[in-house]
Amino acid sequence: MNNVIHLFKPGVCQLAQENALRVMQHTWTTLGPETKKFEDEFADYVGTKYAVGTNNCTTALEMAIHALDLPAGSLAATTALTFISTPHAIKKSNLNLIYVDVNTADGSMNMYDLERLLEKGYNIKLVVPVHYMGNPVDMDMLLKLKKKYGFYVIEDCAHTPGAFYQRGNIKAHVGSESDMGCFSFHSLKPLSAGDGGAITTDDPTLFETLSKLRWFNALSTHDREKEERYSWDYGITGPGFKGYMNDIVAAIARGQLTQIKVEAATRRNQLGMYRAQLDERLMTPLRQGAWTAAHLCVCKLVASDKRQEFIKFMSDHKIHIGVHYRPTSYYGYVSGDIPRSLSNTVVLYGSIISLPIHHNHSLKDIKRVIKTINKGGWL
Repeated sequence: MNNVIHLFKPGVCQLAQENALRVMQHTWTTLGPETKKFEDEFADYVGTKYAVGTNNCTTALEMAIHALDLPAGSLAATTALTFISTPHAIKKSNLNLIYVDVNTADGSMNMYDLERLLEKGYNIKLVVPVHYMGNPVDMDMLLKLKKKYGFYVIEDCAHTPGAFYQRGNIKAHVGSESDMGCFSFHSLKPLSAGDGGAITTDDPTLFETLSKLRWFNALSTHDREKEERYSWDYGITGPGFKGYMNDIVAAIARGQLTQIKVEAATRRNQLGMYRAQLDERLMTPLRQGAWTAAHLCVCKLVASDKRQEFIKFMSDHKIHIGVHYRPTSYYGYVSGDIPRSLSNTVVLYGSIISLPIHHNHSLKDIKRVIKTINKGGWL
């Protein structure tokens, strides 16, 4: 199986491994000083005042929504071309779900469709844009709509550590200009720490709320040990989560963060190799002035009815192919509380496939994928 090219090729750098060993040799491995260091470093990288480490991005989304304290039944909008975590967090938070259609060029939220919903009088209180594939959504238009209509924005940044966009004279990292950004450090993501997540924000009140929410709305043992002497007692002020990042994951993430610029450049280079061969079949950012994290390489098949045949052909040549994603509107629990056709989403889902891309893949790997595709005449 050594010559199999997987969709992703996860791994961590030497510094991350050394950091993890250092923490494991220490007596404290749960939420503690290493997590705090990572939070400070990650907030500085993204360009926010605060970051709160969590155990994964799903928990981050749930905590972020909970922190807003929206009334049950409030309307929240997102897109269906995403992993189940995004709408699941909305529904689990007792909010009503409405889907916004996507742009066919890059699978991102269609801001004009969102605007139409708002103009029709839908009282949307929260918008959760998904930076699909690692490509920033149109944050300029989204923030203008936010200012006009007064809704909250929680960015789903699971694919996008390392993604930036230009807005006026500002080069901003995703998750830096909205109410909160939620990140994933799953082993397959651009910043791989095995698992884990983070919430970024500039709001001190949200930061304080999130810091308490991640451990049942109580002070952690480590925080209580900051006093002159240990105190076993603690109070709980309301519902919360057991959703904190631990110091082993934080240690790995700190090491990985030092490599993020180089690794993002490697993936962008691979994307460029695919683009040179696949041209308009490759889904890319709609806007100039957007720097993708290149987490996924998504293409549209010429013959959508041949997708399974294509996947089998590539598998026979020991190359793994994915599909990102079956629309979440197809799943009963998160099908949406307000029926919508989502025509662009449906059309895209019928033809998209994901090609191997990862900073640990070699240029030889990518060339072999392209050669195999051309051999079969698929794209």
